[in-house]
Amino acid sequence: MASLKAPELYAGCLAGAPIADLEMNWSLASAHYKEFLTHFLGGSLEEVPDRYRNASPLTHIDNMAVPTFISAGTNDTSTYFPQTENFCNIAKEKGKEIYTYFDDSGHDTSDKNMIILQITNTLLFLKYVTNK
Repeated sequence: MASLKAPELYAGCLAGAPIADLEMNWSLASAHYKEFLTHFLGGSLEEVPDRYRNASPLTHIDNMAVPTFISAGTNDTSTYFPQTENFCNIAKEKGKEIYTYFDDSGHDTSDKNMIILQITNTLLFLKYVTNK
């Protein structure tokens, strides 16, 4: 979510199946996914906690200054839904302009109806931010 670090460059933000909180995502992750995160971030959460914290959109949520749309599956086992839901709830509590589309898919779906709904909601959001 680059829009949290330089909001002046964006009219809005789209995030599909985002990692919103790397610390919470780590706590929910499988051993295989922890290996990926360790490689990607140059160490485990225990080894480089500041890197995980600084790379997490949740850390920068106070900078959210543009409308944000988050689409996620409640059964996602890569970018675990609880950390996405937590980010959205905190954004709402802080009065941020956030829109969500959640369905019961995982990280990806082959269900054509879900894909149509995801794309439709994304397009409606894009129409909204480009017409502001």
